Amino acid sequence: MIAPAGVVSNTIFMIPSADFNDPLRLSQIANTIRRSILRARDPKFLEPWLATVDVLMRKNARENLRACGQFPNEVIVNSSLRFDWANLVDFGYTNKCRCYVPRASPL
Repeated sequence: MIAPAGVVSNTIFMIPSADFNDPLRLSQIANTIRRSILRARDPKFLEPWLATVDVLMRKNARENLRACGQFPNEVIVNSSLRFDWANLVDFGYTNKCRCYVPRASPL
């Protein structure tokens, strides 16, 4: 568990990445995602993020609102499509990278 027991954000941990410098190059996408992962592991970033998500998710539940809102010029992609991440990109763990998505088996 990342946060104390009972915190809603233990089950929902989605942090947007920065914009991709070159969205057509997989290595640029991988580098951007890697930076997001490193930032998400920093307790100074993570603690206020989780506390905020917990408050907002509880508010959404009380008001019967959706968990993921829609925003102009944004898209959510279901990444269940298989990519050969281990051989195409390096997230800092050469040949050890795997992609897992909620409610899915390992790709």
